[in-house]
Amino acid sequence: MKPRVGFTYAKASGDKTRVGSPLPNAGLNVPGSTDDTFIGFGYMNTGVSFQPSLSNLEFTRFSAALRPFDDADSPNYQGIEVGTSAYLYWRPAPTAGVSDTRADTSDDYLGYEWDLHVNWKMSSDMFLLVNYGVFVPHEGSFSPGNERSRQFFTVNLNWLL
Repeated sequence: MKPRVGFTYAKASGDKTRVGSPLPNAGLNVPGSTDDTFIGFGYMNTGVSFQPSLSNLEFTRFSAALRPFDDADSPNYQGIEVGTSAYLYWRPAPTAGVSDTRADTSDDYLGYEWDLHVNWKMSSDMFLLVNYGVFVPHEGSFSPGNERSRQFFTVNLNWLL
């Protein structure tokens, strides 16, 4: 069944004197202070529902996946992989913002997310990808009205030409 497990830890610094979002052209630094915000480039898997940018963010990810039909008795379903990931999010500079502007209070713990995925290599050039994620915000980091859980669901059929 080719099981695999994973652990990820990432931390990107924040600037406690920055007002609003840490993203370029989205927030302002307090006049007379240096801007210490890290703004990452490239892609890092930070979840499918909350999906924050890697700036003023600290998170852990625990993941597991397996191929339940990876045997000779089920050749049509050998390419199916089922997996899950769990995330915990914090911000290193609690008074500074994160890329989600709804996190507008100064608590360091942001919340957690749980994701599920099913990937199926249907043929050599056809893939089916199904993703679901739910983010549960911490009430101390989000103002009233923004503390509800958020869900994300996608189904993709990819055909390689």
